[in-house]
Amino acid sequence: RSAPAPPETARRDEIGHLARALTQVRDELLGERLKREQSERLALLGQVATGLAHEIKNPLASIQLHAELMEAPEMDDESARSLQHVRAEAKVIEGLVNQWLYLTRPAPPQRVLLDLEGCLKQTLETVRGQAEHAGVTLIGSEAHLQLWTLGDRSRLQQAFRNVMLNAIQAMPGGGTLRVTTEAQGAEIKVSFQDAGPGFSATALERGTDLFFSEREGGMGVGLNVVAEIISAHDGHMALKNCPGGGAVVELCLPLEHTGPQSTPAA
Repeated sequence: RSAPAPPETARRDEIGHLARALTQVRDELLGERLKREQSERLALLGQVATGLAHEIKNPLASIQLHAELMEAPEMDDESARSLQHVRAEAKVIEGLVNQWLYLTRPAPPQRVLLDLEGCLKQTLETVRGQAEHAGVTLIGSEAHLQLWTLGDRSRLQQAFRNVMLNAIQAMPGGGTLRVTTEAQGAEIKVSFQDAGPGFSATALERGTDLFFSEREGGMGVGLNVVAEIISAHDGHMALKNCPGGGAVVELCLPLEHTGPQSTPAA
């Protein structure tokens, strides 16, 4: 972000012309410095993420395998809930690992025809255990609209999961997270509305910037990854506040009017 322009830039004489030229050069140099700093940070991040992913994925796969083996019809309700929680948390760790790898080595999405609402509902179930633990009620659409888009299922689910986890963390005392989908012209709009304090003015402006976070202990990566994934799907993302309180994240993706009859569904 550029610094304020000096008052001399408003002058109409040669001094004003020189001041404007120097201000432009300063802003360009500042922009290049910021780009270089971010590139250096991403390079370091890539080395760390690759090493951590290798160290985490093997024990994580073992946890997931043993959780599958432990599941049995005769389990009591408490044990079944505990096992479900273990599997959900393992899924969260897997998502975090994939998120860091995506950030350091982004690749084009593998796009196929998707029932977006079905994809979204699957993601809701993966975070339901964590939401319940935080006292958050997830409310999704009861109707199945079958809104189709060309997308990468795992990438879009990663984006949905990031937004929902951010919303859950924004309500440490519990609350409601409402998730809705609707067709708007040539787009599908997915809205996530929480009952937290909402976005600050700075977060509304910079919420998707890499490494920007106002949450204690936050890394400032989640919403940046969401924005990158949605952009790679030719969509766009918006951060808003509800008039009555709470934050809203809107993800808009292209609507495919061609159904699964003419193109194989994912």
